[in-house]
Amino acid sequence: MGTGSTPNPFPPLQPGVNAKFQVTLTFTTTPFALVPGSASVVSSDPANFPVAIDSSDPTIIDADIPSTAAPVIGQDGGEDITVTWSYKNVDGTVVNISGTVTEEGITDDVTGGTFARIA
Repeated sequence: MGTGSTPNPFPPLQPGVNAKFQVTLTFTTTPFALVPGSASVVSSDPANFPVAIDSSDPTIIDADIPSTAAPVIGQDGGEDITVTWSYKNVDGTVVNISGTVTEEGITDDVTGGTFARIA
């Protein structure tokens, strides 16, 4: 591997970005196929960071951040959002798996420029 930094392959989580997250599960014994309707997901800020279970796999979470999202920017430069994935087992017990992501505000700024006569 050469010197320098490795570029982040994912765009920052900010308005207008679509992202996917994977939940990795542990089982009491042998892994089994999940019942899709038994999985659910919620976001601590559903208006600015809406989430849904992916239709292809109940362990995948889709986050389609609207371009009009206005995250509440904290001291770290973004809004920390808690995403909680839940699964109701056949025996009625519920498991909750939570994670935190940071949604950044719009980071595109004017940084300079030039002007010229055009007519």
